[in-house]
Amino acid sequence: MIGFIQDADFIQSIGGSAPVVPRPVLVNGEPASFSAHSLLANPLGYCAAMWSIGLYVNYQGFSNIQERWESNGVDRTSAPTKTLWVTDFADFDTGAWLPNSPEGIRALQYHFWFAQTAQANGAESYVLYPPWATENMDASFDPPLMQTYEFNARWLRARPEITIPVYWFPTPVIVRAFRDRYEGQGSIYQDGLHLKNDTDLAPGQFCQVALGHAFWVMLTGERHDTTGLDPEAVALIDIACSAVEDYACTGFGGPVQVSPWAGSDPLPDPEPLPVV
Repeated sequence: MIGFIQDADFIQSIGGSAPVVPRPVLVNGEPASFSAHSLLANPLGYCAAMWSIGLYVNYQGFSNIQERWESNGVDRTSAPTKTLWVTDFADFDTGAWLPNSPEGIRALQYHFWFAQTAQANGAESYVLYPPWATENMDASFDPPLMQTYEFNARWLRARPEITIPVYWFPTPVIVRAFRDRYEGQGSIYQDGLHLKNDTDLAPGQFCQVALGHAFWVMLTGERHDTTGLDPEAVALIDIACSAVEDYACTGFGGPVQVSPWAGSDPLPDPEPLPVV
């Protein structure tokens, strides 16, 4: 797995902090909200199949964070909710918008609004969900993507308006581990972007299943029972769930740190939450 050393001076310079530990978790059936394109929505279906009730998803294919905000869907209106997960649609060439790019600044602004809205709806946590690398991206694309999301999470935690803890899901490292497992055996992608699911042919047909189980850990802090599942599915589930447990960005006290993008604050004065 990919690990980085924290930059303590940088954390101090933007007022950021480590994730809250121990962190708030949900009990099966409590309400959770998601602002999603397909990289989040597709594997979320496997988590939803295990969840009794109460997962609310504003899904728009290939959508960015601004488009979902403007649609005023359940990611903004569901109340009460215990958590809100939000993703963005990133650059196919780089994997993520740099925080100081126009798109990166846009992402920070809308995360700022989404997080405040989640607070008002009763959320106890806010979760950023990175995309994973497309099939043509090698491992060099993962560190900048993860550093961007670490910066974004710390930036949100540093804002005095954000009073709930902010975490992010280690999607890039999980999918990279899936790819490494099947290197030389064939593609784990359906189309170069989306991962295979359990109706596809091997290899990697349990990748989305495994992500769904990792979502369960991210929500509840515990692993779901895997009794009766295909051994290959169980192996991938262990990879995915271990990353959630091991990476500090998820808030479970894991030892693996990710350093943030090292630029200056690109949005020191975000626009206040619009009055509806």
